[in-house]
Amino acid sequence: DQPHIDLGMVYKQKGLNSEALSELNEEIRLNPECDQAYNNMGIIFRSQGHIEESITAFQTARSLAPDNWTYLKNLIETYQQAGKLKETMVLYKDFFSQK
Repeated sequence: DQPHIDLGMVYKQKGLNSEALSELNEEIRLNPECDQAYNNMGIIFRSQGHIEESITAFQTARSLAPDNWTYLKNLIETYQQAGKLKETMVLYKDFFSQK
């Protein structure tokens, strides 16, 4: 059960990104291995235009759950948005090898 993740996503849906990030940070404080919290943080950071923070969050989520293709997809999309073509191509190879 991860109530901070649930509450964080409710806040995000209401456009309260600061509160959402606070809840996700609390989940990470309680459970540093919570890949879902890092992924959700990446989504929020990306929506705010904080691309480097988003990349870091998605990389952490992926390192904690390397077989989760959603995290890989999120990281690829963020690299594309940032114009990081080399990193994008490397991850595309990983993405297609997982499918």
